[in-house]
Amino acid sequence: MIQLLGAILCNAVFGQSYKLAVAREHDVDWVSLLSFASSSLAVLPQLAFGRGDLAWTAVALGGGFGLASGFAQVAFFRTLRYGPLSTSYAIVSLSTLVPALTSIVLWGERPSTWQYVAMGATVLAVLLMGDVELHNLSRPLAWAGWLALAYLSSGLSGVCMKAAGSLPGERSRLLFLLVGYVVSGILTGPLVRGRGPGMPELAVGAVRGLAIVLANLLLLSAIASLPGHVAFSAYGAGIVMVNVMAAVVLWHERPRGWAILGILLGIAAVVLFSL
Repeated sequence: MIQLLGAILCNAVFGQSYKLAVAREHDVDWVSLLSFASSSLAVLPQLAFGRGDLAWTAVALGGGFGLASGFAQVAFFRTLRYGPLSTSYAIVSLSTLVPALTSIVLWGERPSTWQYVAMGATVLAVLLMGDVELHNLSRPLAWAGWLALAYLSSGLSGVCMKAAGSLPGERSRLLFLLVGYVVSGILTGPLVRGRGPGMPELAVGAVRGLAIVLANLLLLSAIASLPGHVAFSAYGAGIVMVNVMAAVVLWHERPRGWAILGILLGIAAVVLFSL
C-alpha cells in the first residue's frame, strides 16, 4: 500500500500541472509532447544500464499503453475548452474502474462484498459529478463527448498496465513504459504547431514527465503485490481525493451541489477498498 500511496501523490503532481498549464495559458499540446519526451528520457538510462532479461511482449503492451495514453491526454485537454478542470480530471481519474473490472473478468479476481460496494460508489461518484456539469455548461455534449473518449482511453491504458504487472523483472516493465511514452509522443507530435515551446512549457512538461514515470513505476509495483481490482480502484479514488483537496486549498475552487456527494463517495471508496 505504500507504493500505492506514492503513486497517488505523484499522480497528484501530474494532475495539478494540468491546472498550472491551463491557468497560465501555456501551449498544452507542447506541454503534452514535452512530458512524453521527459518521461522517455527518464526511463531510457534505467533500461540501458539495468540488469535482467527483457520480455519482448513488453513492446506490444507498451504500444497499446502508448496509444491509449496518448488519446486520453489529447481528449482530456480538449474537454478543458468546454468544462472545468477539477471535475473533468476527477471523472477521468475514476476510469481506473475499467482495469478493475477487467481484472475480475479476465484475471479471475474475486472482490469482497465491501469492495463491490466501493466500485458501485465509484460509478455513482462519476454520474453525480458529471450530472452537475451537464446542467451548468454552455456546450455540455461537447464536454461529455471528449470526456467519454478520455475516460475510455485512460481506462484501456490501465488494462495494459495490469497486463504489464505480470512482466518478469524491472527491465521489462521499463521497456513497456518507454515504448508507451514514445508512442504517445508520436501521437501527440502532429498537434503542435506555430511557435516552438518556451521555458514555461519546457518546465511544466519536464515536471509532468518525471511525475508520471514515478507514478507508473510505483503503480506497477503495487499491481505486482495487490489484486488489480484493489490497486486500480483505490488508486483512482485516492487521486480524486488528493486533487480535490489541492483544488480547494491551492486554487480556491468550491465543488457544487451533488458534486460534493460524488467527491465524498470517492473518498469513501478508498476506505472501503482497505476492508
